Amino acid sequence: MRILKPGGHMLLIWNVRKDDAPFTSSYEAILHRLVPEYAASKHRKFDMEPIRDFFQPRQMKKQVLSNSQSFDWEGFKGRALSSSFMPKQGLLHDEILSEMHDLFHRYEENGKVLFQYDTIMYYTL
Repeated sequence: MRILKPGGHMLLIWNVRKDDAPFTSSYEAILHRLVPEYAASKHRKFDMEPIRDFFQPRQMKKQVLSNSQSFDWEGFKGRALSSSFMPKQGLLHDEILSEMHDLFHRYEENGKVLFQYDTIMYYTL
């Protein structure tokens, strides 16, 4: 455990995928349709009370910035399959990989796809 030094600053950061673009909404649809564990994952469920409590007695501030990651096929495949809710092997793994491959080739530009995020920062001054 680390202790904040007097006058120090605290910062919590999350990248939250924007799902309003065609590529990312299609990616999200594949996850919901093929990965039962995805709906139960808590990667997007922020409980603000513990976050506010973390910063007490200081007042928490919030800032949201745009961010993105660009992936070629190997990078996209690695990013998708590294998620904790993804099956590691078997028929479902192969079906997901096949759909991800089709998705990549449907949306790639110059051999890359783009994940867009809101980078959400909670901090104190």
